[in-house]
Amino acid sequence: MKRTAYLLSVIMIIGLMGLFTACGGSDKNTANDSNTESAKKSSEAPSQNAFDDAKANIVVVDKDGNEKSYGINTTGVSLSEAMLSEGMIDEAQAGAMFIETIDGKTAKMEDGVLWQLCDSKKNPTMTMAQEQTINDGDTFYFIYTVAPNFDD
Repeated sequence: MKRTAYLLSVIMIIGLMGLFTACGGSDKNTANDSNTESAKKSSEAPSQNAFDDAKANIVVVDKDGNEKSYGINTTGVSLSEAMLSEGMIDEAQAGAMFIETIDGKTAKMEDGVLWQLCDSKKNPTMTMAQEQTINDGDTFYFIYTVAPNFDD
């Protein structure tokens, strides 16, 4: 019962984050709307460990704020499919509602933390990794985030 309440709380938080993002002028397609901008500003895209010929980037920001960028050389597939093909996640994570382990780094909701999927401007998205299609020039962030505790 407590676990169910906790999971519902986390889902509600993610929904509220989306609401605040929507109120700020962004919407579900924030990542797609910023694709043109990110392509124009490719020099501003993270380059640490990214491939020069990469079509898109996935940036993982760990709990210490360190960023590691992965060049993705495929488009038209879901974010989770690309991460699976690059070896960043395993098959179980690719189909999960929430990705808990990326490149060996774990953020479990049971521990009060999660990987927040964000667009190129680090705004939270309202889509799950398996629903987000990668387009040429995209940059996505997975940011290690401490979830608020509603049990207190």
